Amino acid sequence: MAANDSALGDIVAVARNGLFDVLRAGIRSGEVVCYMLRRRCDLEALGYEELLEALGFAFMGACR
Repeated sequence: MAANDSALGDIVAVARNGLFDVLRAGIRSGEVVCYMLRRRCDLEALGYEELLEALGFAFMGACR
């Protein structure tokens, strides 16, 4: 995960409460970039489907 200084400050400020809301907003706005090195189907099989949905994570093309 990579984030600009502003987004990183926001993440740290809510680390104990509201973290997913801030991460999701950052991912959607482009202030936070999150890379997954596994295919979506692999992550879902491991039980990460709810987390991916909570973050609003988009998968494209060959990444599915």
